[in-house]
Amino acid sequence: MAPFITIIVPVFNEEFFLEDTLRSIRAQSFKNYELIVVDNGSTDKSPEIAKKYADKVVFEERKGSIYAMHKGFEMAAGDIITSCDADTLYPNNWLAKMVQAFQKDKVVAVYGPMAFRENGPVLRRLTVFSYCLLNGLSNLAGVSLSGAANLGIRKDAYFAVGGYKLNSKVASQDFILVKNLKKIGKVKFCPSMICYTSNRRYTKVNFMHGLKEAFKLWLDVALNRNKITYDNYYDEDYYKKKEETMKKKNSSLPIRGMFAGIAISIIILLVIQKIFGAKIDSGLLKSSWPIVVAAISLLFLSLGVPALRLLLLLKSLNERLSYFRSYRSTILSLFFSAITPFAAGGQPFQIYDLTKAGINVSHALAAVISQYLISNFSTAFLAVLLLPRYLSYFAKLETTGTIFAFGIAITITVGIFFTFLALSRSLLIKFLNFISHRKFLLTVIGKLAKKDKETIVGVIREKFERYNAGMQSIWSKKPLTLVIDFFLALGYLLINYSIFYVIVVGILMNKGQNFNFSLIDSIAVQTLLSFVVYYIPTPGSSGGFESGMFVMLKGMLPNQSLIIAISIWRFVTYHFLILVGLINFLLSFGQKGQKELN
Repeated sequence: MAPFITIIVPVFNEEFFLEDTLRSIRAQSFKNYELIVVDNGSTDKSPEIAKKYADKVVFEERKGSIYAMHKGFEMAAGDIITSCDADTLYPNNWLAKMVQAFQKDKVVAVYGPMAFRENGPVLRRLTVFSYCLLNGLSNLAGVSLSGAANLGIRKDAYFAVGGYKLNSKVASQDFILVKNLKKIGKVKFCPSMICYTSNRRYTKVNFMHGLKEAFKLWLDVALNRNKITYDNYYDEDYYKKKEETMKKKNSSLPIRGMFAGIAISIIILLVIQKIFGAKIDSGLLKSSWPIVVAAISLLFLSLGVPALRLLLLLKSLNERLSYFRSYRSTILSLFFSAITPFAAGGQPFQIYDLTKAGINVSHALAAVISQYLISNFSTAFLAVLLLPRYLSYFAKLETTGTIFAFGIAITITVGIFFTFLALSRSLLIKFLNFISHRKFLLTVIGKLAKKDKETIVGVIREKFERYNAGMQSIWSKKPLTLVIDFFLALGYLLINYSIFYVIVVGILMNKGQNFNFSLIDSIAVQTLLSFVVYYIPTPGSSGGFESGMFVMLKGMLPNQSLIIAISIWRFVTYHFLILVGLINFLLSFGQKGQKELN
């Protein structure tokens, strides 16, 4: 027999969103439910809209969504209760997915991923994928990314753990409630139970600030501090003040991203230590300086390979550049990747840097993008070569393994698409026409660039045509260069991925421990992670590598040795690289360069 569901929608002045939300709920394919709207003192037309769709409209005088949701739970007749946000859209199979997830034994709560309703279908899918990945990593710290907009709970379980704490102003009550529910039963994450919420709060300030505030809230829960209050996190005046502050701060070099990336990396390592009791042996760490020197030497050796690759690609386009200048450009590219969200700033900055060195802009674009695509193909080649080892990893990781496989598929698909885009003029024209009709995307780019839509379309068309022309010069006329570049890319991966192996072997030999960890294991794990962690929207995808390496290797190496190895590895390949990149940037560009970048 199908369970009876109660859907609760707390509302406060949501007349612009509410009707669409209630329509999406009423369109559900699963029909055995009641809809209760709890009005929290609205002064607009929200109550009138609610009466058109809801089975019950009740009023809660105490201000705050916690009070409104608790009132709904008290009024509910359903065995399972789900809360919905008033600005969120729910696909017609959403409730059916939830009911299906509840069928398994001892499941007391079900939650799913969220994306932004304002985004297009491609960006929505990417957001859902990132959400699923982050949720898997977050659960390592004992925190489920369970927002009230997409959460179903058994009524008896809710009251058994005391529900929402009405006398508390803590902002993380959704997370805390789910942590408490885990103590009495299973809390299931359902990746296909997707809803689409509004991004209006996140657009009040820039993306990095919104990400930082969300991370602070997550950390508050992970460390059991619970000090961030509801008023500070959600208050409209608070966001307005933050927005004004952000407008006053305008720096070409993303200093915030640099420090945020390092901080996230260190915090993730500390969280892993706390959860798994893998305390760092300070004596062992101090005695590991020869290992650090060896790792840094390997790092500098590995950087010489992409510098050589860049020289060969530019030479095929009849451009001249010294090896030293190419090496410096490579460091700057990796530096900007390390301090920008999704590690996405490296290639654009390198193109800029090469044009400052006198390289034709279309040739710089073609060389950098070609290098990027060949790197992806060489990584994919390693993935196929090491597939037997991946199968055991996927089996061990279950849902997280599926997410990794999905990341690999996306990366390879995108690489193939941009390759065809580079070589096919007709496909390029179709792609440009597609972009020119994406109104929301053009509006967002226009606001960021402070240009009108027509100008944005013209610039995109010009850039992609240059990209096509430059790539044709390399890929059609210089196939031997691409073959050499492919093998050089493989060489770079092997040297770079061996850094972690050298660190692990050095630490285990220092402790006199036996180990069953090979260079192939090191290459396989890092190859797998490279397909996934760059979808994490932190500076340099920081946090993803640290937690991912620990998850993949915690059964293969002793926890204490593993956490020390990961700490040294990230210091060398991330923290130290940022330091070298910053010095390089300041020496190369200085204050004049900062103004030009602006």
